[in-house]
Amino acid sequence: MANNKFFRLMLWIKEESIRIIPAIIYFTCAFNLIYFTSGLTLKPDDIRFFTPLGVTIGAFIVGKVLIIANAFPFINAFVKKPLIYSIVWKFLIYSFFILVLWMFEVFYHSLHKYDSLSGAIQHLKSDFSTPIFWSTELWLSSVFLIFIVFSEFARVLGKKKIQDILFFTPH
Repeated sequence: MANNKFFRLMLWIKEESIRIIPAIIYFTCAFNLIYFTSGLTLKPDDIRFFTPLGVTIGAFIVGKVLIIANAFPFINAFVKKPLIYSIVWKFLIYSFFILVLWMFEVFYHSLHKYDSLSGAIQHLKSDFSTPIFWSTELWLSSVFLIFIVFSEFARVLGKKKIQDILFFTPH
């Protein structure tokens, strides 16, 4: 009996791992590209909050979180409508959370840097108005929009049809 539960658990872990591989590969490449390009805009003495390893781990987390989030009914509120509804809806939801989490990340690091709530809030206000903050936000939103568009097309067309389109010659 316990062996059967263990086998089902291992099968579930295998299926989930295979399911998130494309998202993890995509977000690993995208987040590292964002990390690299945002680094190009920093001054030599500016401090980076992340490392390439941290960015890659973040991609693993985001890949899994998106798979879980897509299981919630409110995320898939427009499955019976034209595809653009789902794309715009998910883009708005994800963009909102990207902005909130990015602001939280800046605030968290500022709180440790300045050791005061008022200093962290001031830094957040000043950082919120910088071009690098908004360029990173635009990068992240664009990356998520591309992911949403492709995942919605994959949902509608099906895995087999996508594989045929990508890897086989049309007749």
